[in-house]
Amino acid sequence: MGFNTCNLNAFENLLAADLEFYHDKAGITKTKAAFINSFKNGICGNANFKSRRELLPETLEVFPLFNNGILYGAVQKGVHRFFESMDGKPETKGSTAMFTHLWLKEETGWKIKRVLSYNHQMIPKSNNELNEIQLSKTILQGYVGQYTSPRAGTIDVSYNGTALTLKADKMVLNIVPSSETAFFDKSNALTFEFVNDAEGNALKFIVFENGKKVEEAIKE
Repeated sequence: MGFNTCNLNAFENLLAADLEFYHDKAGITKTKAAFINSFKNGICGNANFKSRRELLPETLEVFPLFNNGILYGAVQKGVHRFFESMDGKPETKGSTAMFTHLWLKEETGWKIKRVLSYNHQMIPKSNNELNEIQLSKTILQGYVGQYTSPRAGTIDVSYNGTALTLKADKMVLNIVPSSETAFFDKSNALTFEFVNDAEGNALKFIVFENGKKVEEAIKE
């Protein structure tokens, strides 16, 4: 519930002092303070944007850890899915991901010591099902810059006054946001997912066609 309600105190109480967080898109977050900061300024940094995480109950597994018969920890794993909404509009599907948590039993209670978040998969849907939302100029300009991909080479991402424009050689695409990090092109089946680091800086974007990953462009 801490994630869904942006309850920072819940995270403070559950996380071990030496927490490490490993993410297959955004890399490693090496401290508890950095994790709290990224949560505060990322998902919870925009009052108009809401992200909700939902566990798939049938996927949850818990494995106790013992030391000479004494319970000292547990490994928890499963799959969760994400839903997003902007400006009070109905939720749209985000992605699914697998998670593994290492819990340790400390004097002050159970704490999460290590977190792995991986196998993020966008939930396929056609672009005509996506809802265009409005993002602030500050958020959009955070994605501006040059990116490099194996197929397209240098891709220039610019702010066009309302959304983003991608230019690579003779290709020009105007993409509009469906969430704070997801964009789509109204003229074809391409969608784009920007990946940020723990401080909210753009690292790269991933291109999907009909829900399947086809390209990845790294920011220079």
